[in-house]
Amino acid sequence: MVGDAGVAHARWRQIVEDIGRFDAGAGRQAQRALERHDAPLRVQIAGRGGAVRPTLRTAVEAAVARVEAAELDSPDRPEPVLDADVVLLVLAARAHPADLAALLTVDAERLVVVLDRTEGLDDADAAFAHAAAQVRRPVLAPGSAPAAVADRLGSARRRRAAALARDLAGIAAGPRARDVIESVLDDLLGSKW
Repeated sequence: MVGDAGVAHARWRQIVEDIGRFDAGAGRQAQRALERHDAPLRVQIAGRGGAVRPTLRTAVEAAVARVEAAELDSPDRPEPVLDADVVLLVLAARAHPADLAALLTVDAERLVVVLDRTEGLDDADAAFAHAAAQVRRPVLAPGSAPAAVADRLGSARRRRAAALARDLAGIAAGPRARDVIESVLDDLLGSKW
């Protein structure tokens, strides 16, 4: 598959060159599609002030390369745009309206919900049940977040591979460039990658 580590970037460069040799405009479009596909995956850790603990961020950074912080409900700042490939939303035991609003903006394929602490609740199981009921999404303990993020990153790679196939399929190209594109699409859809 395109998103797997085994795909040689040199092979893709050659495919783009082949398309461009037959149709310069189609080659530029294929190059842009490949650049979008190859862009580094992003992880955002979002939460209200103080919710994102340094230990959680360090654990996620150890599992992935690029992590960004996004503080919710911050005075004097607009709400962040939660648009990363994976969004790790950190909740306190009792979700705040800003947390719930953030949940509505992120689709489930990109979201990992983590309960940061059990403030005011003696029983951790009760805290998780309470948070899950409030947000109507699965809630994880902070220690399990890196594995969940890694799983979501795998899904993000598959989404990017599908987007690359759609982008290539949508390129208007001359007959010879189209033949190269169709051959690549046959390989992509046949899982030869």
